[in-house]
Amino acid sequence: MIVIFSIHGDVSTDEVCKILLSEKQDFVRINDDLVTNKGDYKYSIESSLLTLITPSRPEGVFINLRGRNSIWNRKFGFYSKSELQANSKKQLNNQLSSYLNSEYYALLKYFKSSLRHSNNFWLLPDKQVDKMTQLRVAREVGLIVPRTIITNEKDSVISFMKECPKSIVKPLKAGKIFFRSNLTLPLLTARLDLNKVQGMGETFFPSIIQEEIEKEIEIRVFIAEAKFYSMAIFSQNSGRTDVDFRNYDHNKPNRNVPYTLPLKVKSAIKRLMKGLGINTGSVDLIKNKAGEYYFLEVNPSGQYGMVSQPCNFNINRDIAEILIKHNGIT
Repeated sequence: MIVIFSIHGDVSTDEVCKILLSEKQDFVRINDDLVTNKGDYKYSIESSLLTLITPSRPEGVFINLRGRNSIWNRKFGFYSKSELQANSKKQLNNQLSSYLNSEYYALLKYFKSSLRHSNNFWLLPDKQVDKMTQLRVAREVGLIVPRTIITNEKDSVISFMKECPKSIVKPLKAGKIFFRSNLTLPLLTARLDLNKVQGMGETFFPSIIQEEIEKEIEIRVFIAEAKFYSMAIFSQNSGRTDVDFRNYDHNKPNRNVPYTLPLKVKSAIKRLMKGLGINTGSVDLIKNKAGEYYFLEVNPSGQYGMVSQPCNFNINRDIAEILIKHNGIT
């Protein structure tokens, strides 16, 4: 059985499912919206079978827990985006909503743990690794990383900027863009200004402070089962995107082209993925003007459509073939 853990509305998952349907593959997709007002879900474990009844499969799906299942952990566990979370906030106080939160995650954990069997193939095990651990492991496997600290002290930032006058600040986990009325508030990677830093309070919420690498190009690499799909992003050509290409310039979009990484860099990234215990993800790199490649981070469940479409990589087809290949193999 092919089992896909995802979230409702994920376009990449939708496309892979279409391919599996066209190939007449037996699969089940389990989204985060397990508890909704749009249908009834029922689950039970009896003997070595996991029975799943969903609105789209009322006849039931039977997953042999002792068999060989091909599992894609695309995106799963975002309770904050579920319908249950939205409804609980409207109807319950914070304490009860928090309790439902823990109960919901117990259900998500149950699904994954029930399939945590040595015979199963997982495209992305259930593992998230923090950015600082990524940087440490990257350095250990031979990748170049920018000078980095985590701090909540203004004096530490000032001392760091004396050694690295060009520095940036980034979130500990993930960037986010907030929308308020007609305002757009991006919490992404940003360049630090020493004068503004000196005018800050003595402490603030812990953040990642990093030396800014003057880039020739930015590179996004998607990896699936040791296959590399690399794209060069000419983000330095726009003042809007030169620090973070996610500050999209819709009037003058960045040029994106396929890119071939040196074998030495690819080998180091393979060692990194192995060291982190993941077999798929989106890797961000910077190539500086001296031709050196700097590792920034890897997102195990990162978007790959923005690499696949401009470069004609057809990654959705390759992922479907990976799942088909490993399904039922003993």
